[in-house]
Amino acid sequence: SFRKGLPKIRQTAYALSLENHLSKDEILALALERASMGRGPKGGERVIGFFRASEAFFGAKPSAIAEDDFIALVAVLIAPD
Repeated sequence: SFRKGLPKIRQTAYALSLENHLSKDEILALALERASMGRGPKGGERVIGFFRASEAFFGAKPSAIAEDDFIALVAVLIAPD
């Protein structure tokens, strides 16, 4: 039915609106800021955001961590749980 397609239509309209108002870098930054990164390093609360996950797991911003640690964060981004 048409009702099942409404969320996709809304999602597409939202995406087009973002592309009209933000740069690709800004859209990527928003997505990384809202990404679920699984549970914290001690199994506690969920960590939301790539930068927050870097701070929680490695105690530093992504630009300051080792390449292997950065790759591990990207892997968590792909499969958070």
